[in-house]
Amino acid sequence: SHLEGKKVVYNSEKNLSLIIVKLDEGLRHQIRIQLSAEGNPILGDPIYGEIDSNRMYLHSFCYEFEHNEEKLSVTDKNIQFLESILNINGILEMANKALLCF
Repeated sequence: SHLEGKKVVYNSEKNLSLIIVKLDEGLRHQIRIQLSAEGNPILGDPIYGEIDSNRMYLHSFCYEFEHNEEKLSVTDKNIQFLESILNINGILEMANKALLCF
Protein backbone atom coordinates (compact mmCIF):
# COMPACT_ATOMS: atom_id res chain seq x y z
CA SER A 1 0.00 0.00 0.00
CA HIS A 2 1.05 3.59 -0.52
CA LEU A 3 -0.11 6.50 1.65
CA GLU A 4 0.61 10.25 1.32
CA GLY A 5 -0.52 12.92 3.74
CA LYS A 6 -0.57 16.71 4.06
CA LYS A 7 -1.33 18.76 7.15
CA VAL A 8 -3.90 21.39 6.14
CA VAL A 9 -4.41 23.25 9.42
CA TYR A 10 -3.24 22.94 13.04
CA ASN A 11 -5.12 24.18 16.14
CA SER A 12 -2.50 24.74 18.84
CA GLU A 13 -5.10 25.35 21.59
CA LYS A 14 -6.63 21.91 21.11
CA ASN A 15 -3.48 20.23 19.70
CA LEU A 16 -5.50 18.99 16.70
CA SER A 17 -4.60 18.88 13.01
CA LEU A 18 -6.67 18.44 9.87
CA ILE A 19 -4.73 16.11 7.62
CA ILE A 20 -5.65 15.04 4.10
CA VAL A 21 -4.51 11.60 3.05
CA LYS A 22 -4.24 9.94 -0.32
CA LEU A 23 -4.28 6.16 -0.21
CA ASP A 24 -3.56 4.47 -3.55
CA GLU A 25 -4.32 0.99 -2.31
CA GLY A 26 -4.56 -0.37 1.15
CA LEU A 27 -6.03 -2.76 3.57
CA ARG A 28 -8.59 -2.12 6.28
CA HIS A 29 -7.33 0.31 8.95
CA GLN A 30 -4.33 1.37 6.80
CA ILE A 31 -4.84 5.12 7.32
CA ARG A 32 -5.62 4.67 11.00
CA ILE A 33 -2.56 2.53 11.72
CA GLN A 34 -0.06 4.67 9.81
CA LEU A 35 -1.26 8.01 11.20
CA SER A 36 -1.17 6.64 14.73
CA ALA A 37 2.34 5.24 14.21
CA GLU A 38 3.49 8.70 13.06
CA GLY A 39 2.09 10.35 16.19
CA ASN A 40 -1.11 11.68 14.58
CA PRO A 41 -3.88 9.32 15.73
CA ILE A 42 -7.38 10.06 14.47
CA LEU A 43 -9.55 11.79 17.05
CA GLY A 44 -12.04 9.31 18.47
CA ASP A 45 -10.38 6.20 17.03
CA PRO A 46 -11.29 3.48 19.56
CA ILE A 47 -8.42 1.16 18.55
CA TYR A 48 -5.44 3.30 17.48
CA GLY A 49 -6.38 6.66 19.04
CA GLU A 50 -5.48 8.20 22.35
CA ILE A 51 -8.37 10.62 22.98
CA ASP A 52 -12.00 9.56 23.33
CA SER A 53 -14.63 11.47 21.39
CA ASN A 54 -18.29 11.14 20.48
CA ARG A 55 -17.25 9.65 17.12
CA MET A 56 -14.21 8.91 14.99
CA TYR A 57 -13.21 11.94 12.89
CA LEU A 58 -12.26 10.12 9.69
CA HIS A 59 -14.05 11.17 6.53
CA SER A 60 -13.63 10.40 2.84
CA PHE A 61 -13.95 13.28 0.39
CA CYS A 62 -13.33 11.32 -2.79
CA TYR A 63 -13.15 7.76 -4.05
CA GLU A 64 -11.42 7.00 -7.34
CA PHE A 65 -11.50 3.65 -9.08
CA GLU A 66 -11.29 2.05 -12.50
CA HIS A 67 -14.18 0.25 -14.12
CA ASN A 68 -14.10 -1.14 -17.67
CA GLU A 69 -10.81 0.71 -18.27
CA GLU A 70 -12.41 4.04 -17.30
CA LYS A 71 -11.26 6.07 -14.29
CA LEU A 72 -14.23 7.15 -12.18
CA SER A 73 -14.47 9.31 -9.09
CA VAL A 74 -17.13 9.96 -6.49
CA THR A 75 -16.80 13.15 -4.44
CA ASP A 76 -18.57 14.29 -1.30
CA LYS A 77 -21.23 16.92 -1.98
CA ASN A 78 -21.90 17.51 1.74
CA ILE A 79 -18.74 19.45 2.60
CA GLN A 80 -20.55 22.66 3.58
CA PHE A 81 -22.91 20.67 5.82
CA LEU A 82 -19.96 18.99 7.55
CA GLU A 83 -18.26 22.36 8.03
CA SER A 84 -21.33 23.77 9.75
CA ILE A 85 -21.46 20.76 12.10
CA LEU A 86 -17.75 21.05 12.92
CA ASN A 87 -17.87 24.89 12.98
CA ILE A 88 -14.81 25.24 10.70
CA ASN A 89 -15.95 27.44 7.82
CA GLY A 90 -13.98 26.88 4.64
CA ILE A 91 -11.46 24.36 5.99
CA LEU A 92 -13.03 21.17 4.62
CA GLU A 93 -13.75 22.75 1.25
CA MET A 94 -10.12 23.89 1.10
CA ALA A 95 -8.98 20.38 2.06
CA ASN A 96 -11.17 18.84 -0.63
CA LYS A 97 -9.71 21.15 -3.31
CA ALA A 98 -6.19 20.39 -2.07
CA LEU A 99 -6.92 16.66 -2.19
CA LEU A 100 -8.14 16.86 -5.79
CA CYS A 101 -4.80 18.54 -6.68
CA PHE A 102 -2.78 16.03 -4.61
